[in-house]
Amino acid sequence: MAQDPGRGATQITANYGIYWAGFHFGDVRVVITVRNSDYQMKGDGRFSVLGGLIFEWRGATTSVGKLDKKLIRSDYGHEKYSVVELETSSR
Repeated sequence: MAQDPGRGATQITANYGIYWAGFHFGDVRVVITVRNSDYQMKGDGRFSVLGGLIFEWRGATTSVGKLDKKLIRSDYGHEKYSVVELETSSR
């Protein structure tokens, strides 16, 4: 899928700040794009202690696949989507 979700696609972006004891330790961003039964999920994160002076880590991951709503039902009878094909990569 293209970077721009385009027509007929739904894109969800979630940005998270990671805090502990009032201190900011990092950020995580996840972007999910769904078009028909295809999905793409990209995530990246950055974590550090004292602005990277003691510790710093960065990472990213990508996942693509197809959704199939007939495979899983919740305990309450609501349909859920499940992944039937999956390709992932991390760096």
